[in-house]
Amino acid sequence: MKQLGFLLIIVILSSCSPTSKIMSSWLGHSQNELITKWGPPQEVMDDGQDGKIYTYKKDKSYTVPGSSTTTVTGSVNTYGNSTYGQANGNSTYQPSRTYEWTQIRMFWIDQNGIIYKWSIPGPRRNGKIYEATLE
Repeated sequence: MKQLGFLLIIVILSSCSPTSKIMSSWLGHSQNELITKWGPPQEVMDDGQDGKIYTYKKDKSYTVPGSSTTTVTGSVNTYGNSTYGQANGNSTYQPSRTYEWTQIRMFWIDQNGIIYKWSIPGPRRNGKIYEATLE
């Protein structure tokens, strides 16, 4: 029955984000495999069912480069054999911006050391919930 539930979750999540696919691929694996691949978790809590919750945290950042826009306007007048002109320029600079956040990944591990649930807490994109449970 567990195998059927696991296959159902994989099929449902096959249309989800690459991150969801990666996280779901850990369902049914052992905590030792997770630690071997990801290293020790930054936080370990009890799950209230004789298991553990492993939390992995990674600081991330993204920088949007600065930009500059210049607008030039001008006019030219001709009087006889002479030409006179005037030009005005205006430059606007938008400085670069850096966004920083902490990426959190959580895994629930049962009393036998098997991963049975994962979650990505934080703001949801497009209303999607990023978590799954091995049934």
